[in-house]
Amino acid sequence: MAKYCKIAATMRKTIFGSSILLLLLATNCLALTLNESLDLALMNNPAVAEAYQGTARAAGQLSQAGTSFLPSVKLEGSMGKAYSSPQTTELSVGGVSQTLNFGTSDQANTANYSFALTQPLFVAALFPGYGLARKNYDLSRENLRKVTQETTYNTIVAYANVIRAQQLVELSGQSLEMANTHLRQAQIMFNSGVATKADYLRGQVQVLNSQVALTKAKNGLILAQAAFNNVLGRDSDQPVVVDEKEFARPSPSALPEYGQLLAETFKNRPDWLQILLTEAMAQDTLAVTRTEYLPSFMLVGTYGNSKQEYPAFKSDVHSWTAVISGSWSLINFPTAGKVAEAQASEAAAAARRKVARNGIELEARGAYFDFKTALETLDLNRKAVEAAEENYKVSEIRYNAGAGTNIESIDAQVSLTQARINLLQARFDLEIIRAKLNKVVGKEII
Repeated sequence: MAKYCKIAATMRKTIFGSSILLLLLATNCLALTLNESLDLALMNNPAVAEAYQGTARAAGQLSQAGTSFLPSVKLEGSMGKAYSSPQTTELSVGGVSQTLNFGTSDQANTANYSFALTQPLFVAALFPGYGLARKNYDLSRENLRKVTQETTYNTIVAYANVIRAQQLVELSGQSLEMANTHLRQAQIMFNSGVATKADYLRGQVQVLNSQVALTKAKNGLILAQAAFNNVLGRDSDQPVVVDEKEFARPSPSALPEYGQLLAETFKNRPDWLQILLTEAMAQDTLAVTRTEYLPSFMLVGTYGNSKQEYPAFKSDVHSWTAVISGSWSLINFPTAGKVAEAQASEAAAAARRKVARNGIELEARGAYFDFKTALETLDLNRKAVEAAEENYKVSEIRYNAGAGTNIESIDAQVSLTQARINLLQARFDLEIIRAKLNKVVGKEII
């Protein structure tokens, strides 16, 4: 599906440049489904890519923290030549001096290797440090989920706006056709002396108003398509063809109980889980800081060999050690300040959690009642369209029969057009609020 319209755009830019050909190419493009649009947006969105790399970085940090418990092994070796001049020592005993020479003037072939193993026995910072790295990894995953949900919401809104703009163009065209039909009838009646010139002029004004509305609708469609391309990371002038059936699904008959919705929100919402993880990380940071008061113990084992070979003699020395080493800072004044800083950060994180909980609960309540309102509004607008259609039919019959007025007929036409636009707006308001509610909860609940 990635090839859907790129060929058309490339050919338009590089070969043909014809508006007629562009129309033909755009018409032949396969319509993007909502799922395909979401895939493209998630693939091209730089914020998603950044969040993904953040998760990979946190995974590397977690791996480092986990392997800190394991022994480290180090192997070193060297080979070459060495030379040092002989050592001369002069001794004086009883007034008699004697010179002694130690060493040789020859070069030596040297070879050395050593093998060292270090195993932490007790390093207090490792345990809370691993917990800190684990929570940081979980935090990065929640951030990726948050960015993904935000991109998903923005894509759904942009997709819905394109379909709404397309249908608004269609409705505006229908309104213009109704106005033209009425104008033709008004002209016939005026020519027959049945209607006044004022009736004919009102019909002309209505046609012009409908043409203005159609022009605005077409411009709105161009802007909606550009916004959709922007969300998907494409060129703003790339042809856009979407599947209008995506939002033809029936409206949900009922919402879950508010208490259940709120429970799901605090269970699944990424930014709330990030708040909890941040508070837990502040507690782990305090624990890591306090470990500076504690001692550390390590097991260190080494094995090595040092070999020197001269023309006249050679030496070969093997050695090994196995020790337990420990360290303990008995006086460490800066640690007290670090602990106080970590305690303040922990208290601040707890305060942020309380503020965030109230904000999230308020947002969830607002989205819940917005959705209920959208459901009721959609039902009322359906009934309004039915009534407006009936009123339009009656007014046209009355006007054509000479029993109704021109104003009555135009008012009925305007009312029908507005009722249809209101219904269109209500349908897509419901879809956008549905997407918002799912984003607020942190998963698809409706």
